[in-house]
Amino acid sequence: ARKDPTRPNNRQVLLVDTVIHKMVREKGIQLAPGDLGENILVEGIDLMALPVGTRLQVGSAILELTEIRDPCSQLDGVHPGLHRAVEVKTAEGLQPRAGMLGVIIRGGIIRPEDTVQVIRP
Repeated sequence: ARKDPTRPNNRQVLLVDTVIHKMVREKGIQLAPGDLGENILVEGIDLMALPVGTRLQVGSAILELTEIRDPCSQLDGVHPGLHRAVEVKTAEGLQPRAGMLGVIIRGGIIRPEDTVQVIRP
């Protein structure tokens, strides 16, 4: 916003799935909910496999995924090596798996244990 206040805020909420927590646990890093800075921790959906533009219903709120979170070295402040632990080697190079950023399409109440549903891929 400081650089360009007219630019839309596409980073209103960070969603991380438990697949990512499991992935880093296999690399020896134990995370608690919120350690990656996530606002919402999702179980049962591989968020990183969903395309940008996917809409999710969480509680009574509707969210739209806007971009893959690009991890930075600040994650190493949570746990040494976490920055590299959330990257996966693929044929295209290192791919981040640190969550998906999104915007709120419709506000609503979100409670722990609310179901997260893909409503528009």
